[in-house]
Amino acid sequence: MATAPDRNVTSAVCRSTPNGLKDLNAKINQCTSTTELSRNTDFAENTFKLNKDIESLRAMVGDSLVLGDTIYGKTGSAQIVNEVKARNDTLKAQKGKLLTQVDKDEAIIERSNRDFSDVKDTLPETQTTKVLHFIEDYTLAFLSMAYLFMLVSIIYIYTIQSEAMLAGFFKASIGGVIFTIFFYALLYLFC
Repeated sequence: MATAPDRNVTSAVCRSTPNGLKDLNAKINQCTSTTELSRNTDFAENTFKLNKDIESLRAMVGDSLVLGDTIYGKTGSAQIVNEVKARNDTLKAQKGKLLTQVDKDEAIIERSNRDFSDVKDTLPETQTTKVLHFIEDYTLAFLSMAYLFMLVSIIYIYTIQSEAMLAGFFKASIGGVIFTIFFYALLYLFC
């Protein structure tokens, strides 16, 4: 039995021969090493697999085109463009109607704001926060009068109950002033 020659040896001999390209077509099997043969085989198998994948993709694209033609017809893209234009026109019309409605609503608001324009024109743009305008606010004016009435009542009751009326009056007055300053400072601090 004759053993098959080693491909690596025959490949090295073939490449070392001068003008080996002329005989290359006849000796291609002898000049290929085992690693080159396995690489060529793998490449061919992968190429055939890719060929099958490409054919299946072509079939899928063709099926999609046929499906699109059955749904939209041959002029489907023109029909879609017309539908998009029609939808765009309806949206523009709705936008115009909404803008008109907003203008009408703003006019109603402006007419109703005229009732308050007299008060708004008399007040400054920003109210000061350091000075209390309590005379303008009737609630604070009423509370101030109630506070003064309470303070006078407390001074009167303390003066009547004290042994020395003049000393009791001065003690109650000084206590009322301190009490007023304390609550004014609290009011000033929080408001």
